[in-house]
Amino acid sequence: MQTVQPVESHLDEDELFTKFVGEPLLLKLLRKFTKSKGANRLLVFILFETCCCGQVGNATGDGMFHYPERIVIFMENEVLSRSSPNLPTVFDPAGKPKFSPLVSAAARPALVTPIPEYRRVDDDDQSNGGFTVDVSRANSNLAVVRLALINLGWQELKTLSFQLLADDIDIQCVWNAATLRKPAADISWMATVPYNWQCIDSFKVNKFPGMQELTKKVSLTQSLSTMQKLFPDDYNFYPKSWSLPAQMNQFLVDHSENVSKNGDIWYIAKPDGGAQGENIQIFRRPSQLSDQDQLQIVQEYILEPFLLNDKLKFDLRVYAVIKSINPLSIYVAKEGLARFCTTEYNRPSTANRNVSFMHLTNFSLNKQNASFVKSDDLFSNSASKRLMSNIFAQMEFSELLEHNGSGLWREIKHLIVKTIVALVPELILYYENLFAGSTGCGCFQIIGFDILLNKNLKPILLEINACPSLTIGDDDDQDELDFDQMISNHRANIVDFTVKFPLVKDTLLLVTGNYDPSKSCLLEVFPSQYGNTCGRMLLLLKAAYLFMQFVNIKRSMAIGLSACKTFIKKCALSDVISTPELEETFKTLIKTHAALPRIVGSASNDPRISYQGFVELLLHVSLKKYGRQVAADNVVECLDRLLGYGQTQLRYHGVRSAKLRAESAVRNLKWPPTSLYPVKDLYLLPQYCHKILKERRSGGEAKRQQSFKIFNNNEKLILPRL
Repeated sequence: MQTVQPVESHLDEDELFTKFVGEPLLLKLLRKFTKSKGANRLLVFILFETCCCGQVGNATGDGMFHYPERIVIFMENEVLSRSSPNLPTVFDPAGKPKFSPLVSAAARPALVTPIPEYRRVDDDDQSNGGFTVDVSRANSNLAVVRLALINLGWQELKTLSFQLLADDIDIQCVWNAATLRKPAADISWMATVPYNWQCIDSFKVNKFPGMQELTKKVSLTQSLSTMQKLFPDDYNFYPKSWSLPAQMNQFLVDHSENVSKNGDIWYIAKPDGGAQGENIQIFRRPSQLSDQDQLQIVQEYILEPFLLNDKLKFDLRVYAVIKSINPLSIYVAKEGLARFCTTEYNRPSTANRNVSFMHLTNFSLNKQNASFVKSDDLFSNSASKRLMSNIFAQMEFSELLEHNGSGLWREIKHLIVKTIVALVPELILYYENLFAGSTGCGCFQIIGFDILLNKNLKPILLEINACPSLTIGDDDDQDELDFDQMISNHRANIVDFTVKFPLVKDTLLLVTGNYDPSKSCLLEVFPSQYGNTCGRMLLLLKAAYLFMQFVNIKRSMAIGLSACKTFIKKCALSDVISTPELEETFKTLIKTHAALPRIVGSASNDPRISYQGFVELLLHVSLKKYGRQVAADNVVECLDRLLGYGQTQLRYHGVRSAKLRAESAVRNLKWPPTSLYPVKDLYLLPQYCHKILKERRSGGEAKRQQSFKIFNNNEKLILPRL
């Protein structure tokens, strides 16, 4: 490549486009962001992506688009010089930007040797072997993920597109508009939910669509409240909760009853999207709640938590891995964390209700207290963050637990499985909403459960963290810039490392088909352990399928009044609930289950209810139709009968029974060549199954009979047949 002088920095955007592209291809788009953060990055990104898409570059015999020479020189001199030192010094746009460490994994102690500089791995270089993991958006997870990759001998892959946009959220619409041509990786590891799922070119990604939304305070409360109505004895691990402002009137009524029965009652208010203990309030009377119009939940405060000898309130952070939802597969990490407050606990009072270090166990909050104790010893009984196994051992030593805490541990695993089961129907809907009409990508996810023990050692679910911190040090911001220094200066927290390093490593092994139960820190809990006891709770999967029949899932995840009327008509339920009653019921549901703008997905201003609101409608109709035929408290049987009745009516109208997606129908499809081929646990929309059926039927009676095996294949049971 010939040496070309760098671009003059004084050129404006019009001159730059004229100089390199030859015409002002995206001037309007560029002008919009000229004053925004990272405008120079944006310019390079546009040049980079337009070349990849073939708008500027030239196609060669190898099928790849090559950059004009002057653009390559501009990128080398202007971009890579300002980027991370781990990027290569020479960028070859026609190849795959894959990197591997200079030193083999066997020659590297995990926490002592500084990470060396990275070199380019040519496409034909198979010296490292293993899988490729894209860590361009790993951010704070990068340290632990990189250590896991080094230990496994796998390859780290970075895409320049992600690197350029890592800090520029304001120019996300450019990313949405561009067609990214990234090399396919086996796995994409992201610290947060991706902004654009369509840009993911990996076989698997460590996030589920919708998980971030479903684990927010209000959505989680609605999901668990529905399950409490169906299975009250199984879902008594979640405190009594109210979603405000929708349930403010109900909260006031319940508060009056609580005061008359038990005067000593306190509440805790948590903002819907809150994190790290911010804006949490503890109060005794509703009048003490500062912002009653804020989207939030209010829960009964656990007045008597279990305390150890140090009298510090604590909770348990237990990690679970959802390997897939098709079929549902759940694993729980055998080791977790115990996070302690830094001020001795006392029952809430007017004097101490605002003392966060006493009542809130959030680690990011308590480490700001002068009483915070760092974890320098794995077996410390005084650190503010300890191993969960140490807590169990301490309780057993005090004769508070019997049989090595097996009973308590079993309850915790049950709690995790039941909570995930409650989220699965809407997770499926989110997946269909995002990937409707396409195969989508395989998903898995690590989620964190915050569990409190009451004085009777009963586990209570506090909340779920869809993106739990996987940092392995006491500093929050652990990215590639300070990774080497963190390792060399021994800044890694030994407790964090003991829990999170095997968690990430074994999760990677799990999702790539290399799970060894005898060596892994992950324990399968569903379906192997609790499939029989918790499988019946997947009843609402039928409701999710029914919901999809009356909603254009590609455009919206909410249902309007007209669609509800169609549902009543097609399922022959007009004699159960009249149109005026349906309209009145819909108005009531709008108050408590109105679909948020982010899930309506339509320009229509018609009010719509969420999936949880639709389930409430189903419960209302089922009790009206079957309430007199079954026991008064058997809500599950009433709902099951209604779903079965709806099945018959929909078949009468020509709606064929089908799984939501089936692996058997996509076995002959072509997939990107990755190390994870052949594909497992994929999804296919019902309408796509019908298309395949239609094609097969044209071939004769034999093929017609064979085609029905798509719906009768029991290898991958996703939904109960309707």
